Amino acid sequence: KRFRLKRIREFWASIVVALTLYSIYLVNQQLESKQVLVVYLWGQSPPLGGSFEIDALSIFMSGTIAFLGLLVVIYSSKYMEKEGRLTEFYTLVLLMMAGMTGIVMAGDFFTLFVFWELMGLSSYVLVAFLKSRWGPVEAGFKYLLMSATASAFLLLTMSLLYGMAGTLNFAYLASSLRGSNRPCEVWWKKSYFNR
Repeated sequence: KRFRLKRIREFWASIVVALTLYSIYLVNQQLESKQVLVVYLWGQSPPLGGSFEIDALSIFMSGTIAFLGLLVVIYSSKYMEKEGRLTEFYTLVLLMMAGMTGIVMAGDFFTLFVFWELMGLSSYVLVAFLKSRWGPVEAGFKYLLMSATASAFLLLTMSLLYGMAGTLNFAYLASSLRGSNRPCEVWWKKSYFNR
């Protein structure tokens, strides 16, 4: 019975990842007619709502994440069966994959931050998953501290960008920064035009 339950968990985790790969394929079919597919979250357009911006690079990265996730689900079952907590393990792997996929498809800093935290929280627990030994727990705690510091700086940067530009959307930020090269004006004009 225990072997059968393990196989059912592995089967469902593999099905979820396979459906993710198929979804990425379907989105790629939609993308072929456009350069970028934009999906606004919560029915709000920028600067208020989050968004996904899907292009060829994000499709490639999402496919890579899903393919590697499928390999992890398939090949980790033998290694993790002695730990006995396969349901938690597969849940954390799938949450981490969802976070990574959301990061590569994010269209603004808010969406990126939400999925960064989803990926981070699930990866902290995965690092410290073998809690019967002290080494993984210590490594997970150190990883948590380093990643929390990075998240704090990302949040600070987001607040500064929002204060300066009034938006967190990548496309709006790029268009507002495109015309200005203020940091370069100081030396650029003198080095190339005063000969």
